[in-house]
Amino acid sequence: MTRHLNSKIGLFFLAFAVIFILFIVPTIGDDWRETAGVDVEFFTVGPRFFPYLSAGIMALLSVLLIIDTNLQTRSGAKGSPSVPTAEQLKPVLVFMAIGGAYILTLPFLGVLIATPLCLMACFWYFDLRKWRWILPLAFGITAAIYLCFEKLMMVPLPMGFLEM
Repeated sequence: MTRHLNSKIGLFFLAFAVIFILFIVPTIGDDWRETAGVDVEFFTVGPRFFPYLSAGIMALLSVLLIIDTNLQTRSGAKGSPSVPTAEQLKPVLVFMAIGGAYILTLPFLGVLIATPLCLMACFWYFDLRKWRWILPLAFGITAAIYLCFEKLMMVPLPMGFLEM
């Protein structure tokens, strides 16, 4: 039963990836190439690259899931994958809740405040409770994200109330 479900899940995500590649990504415009009266040559991959990459990875993993499920069925492997218990799912749900809170607070607090708070919450929940590690990691990762995206790649990040 579980193997049959894995094949259905693989087919669903494969279909989703194909639909995404064929119908959704092509709607992303090329407006980014237009500049106000300046003839500029662009050396970037464009806004369609990462959606295509993500959908391609999703399609590849879906195909691998389908193949793995079929190989296990043909070899007659006994035993089905265990269903996770509530105790095993709790860390996943907590991590998703922290990530959801991060996404919701990002427009208001901005990257420079929301990111270290989110990282500190994750570190604290997952038992890294020594402040001499939590603070440098949280602020170091935030600084690396800011420097890479805002300064190096010139991707504007939400600054929340700090933009005012």
